[in-house]
Amino acid sequence: PKLLKALTETFEKVNQTSRGKGVILKSPDRDALIASLGDVRNEFLGESIKRVTEPVEMMLPDKLLSNRSSNERGSHDSSLADDLPTSHDLKRYVQLLVSELERCEGSPELLLKDVIRAARSSIMFFSTRLEQVVDNAAVDLRCFEDLASLKLKTPTPMPSAGHARNARLYGIAHHTLSALKDVVPPRFQSAICTPQVHGTLQQIQAVIVNQMFSTLKQAALTAFQNLEIGTSRTAEGAPFVLSFSTACSHVGRYYFSLFGQGQLFPHIKELCIHIVRTFLSSAALIKPCGANEKQEIMQDMQSVENALCALDTDFQNSIRHEASVFREFRRLICAPNLEALDFDSLATVMPVHLLLTFLAHQLPADVPSLPAVAKASPQTFLQSTLLPLWEDSSEERLQSYRKLLGALSDEAELDSENAVAAYVMSQMY
Repeated sequence: PKLLKALTETFEKVNQTSRGKGVILKSPDRDALIASLGDVRNEFLGESIKRVTEPVEMMLPDKLLSNRSSNERGSHDSSLADDLPTSHDLKRYVQLLVSELERCEGSPELLLKDVIRAARSSIMFFSTRLEQVVDNAAVDLRCFEDLASLKLKTPTPMPSAGHARNARLYGIAHHTLSALKDVVPPRFQSAICTPQVHGTLQQIQAVIVNQMFSTLKQAALTAFQNLEIGTSRTAEGAPFVLSFSTACSHVGRYYFSLFGQGQLFPHIKELCIHIVRTFLSSAALIKPCGANEKQEIMQDMQSVENALCALDTDFQNSIRHEASVFREFRRLICAPNLEALDFDSLATVMPVHLLLTFLAHQLPADVPSLPAVAKASPQTFLQSTLLPLWEDSSEERLQSYRKLLGALSDEAELDSENAVAAYVMSQMY
């Protein structure tokens, strides 16, 4: 870079001192002189690539990569987590990339473009090696003997060395993304922090945690769509719900605690939202729903709240909307006189489809349930109708739901003298 800068300055000085005499060094002459430095340029670029590549090989040496195969054969070395790069190492690595870019900034066409490509390739090389260190045998929880029955293993498995290392790797990807955002100057951001770079690092994080969260979401669905109201219950509540709550407590305490503060927040938030929506939607489908059933729902709500607290002690603020709906649903369940409630006021907090589903199932026992009107099982109705309405409450989708209420009214010949029936009928169209 210094040589090219000196040559460029010489060109400018020569042409400035020859004013009135014509251009002494024309473009072809300049290009020929620069081309004569091709070997020097190539040597510099080779050294530059080496400078941005060697730190990656130092942070993630071959012994870490080779150990992946030994892990797959059942040999787990807990000391490997200590050999992984620290957040300080990652910051220094990104600073080195920036220094290399700034060194060539004076020659944007001849050097900078190539060095930018080398820097991006270095990050992709880092990402590739990082993914190769992930322990694929430790990406799931495996707390249940059988997910369909939600039977917990005894004793409940503790995290392995592979889980601990994967948590460190997740943090490394997290800190690398943060360093790229904070250290790379704005003028280089678009060239270095490309969607491909971000996507590759985020994909590593997804490989590490997606299966764990997918297992918990499926467990929530299994627990709540099989609410044992009035049957197979213990003194503490529904066995499926209790098993799920116990699993959440164990996972939150021993597995999620391996990750850095706040690193899993988006995933935990999404999981908590899923838990609340699935439970409330399932509870709204219960019919008949008399005093005993409502007492049992309240008991299960406490187990669900325990699960949420185990995952996120501040879930009331993290998922404010769902938490407020949860509170209003509890008030709805506890109401001594349902007809005395202001349903329009409740609908400003609760999703209208959830409120209407609950109210429709408070009607007399001879009134069919909404799944029965839709000719679907409660589980199918939950997954195909109620849960999607949380995500998409567009008028078009709601209109389809309202037509179902109309079919219910026609089939059961609802009595408009009943306040609950009257409100349901008012929402049909």
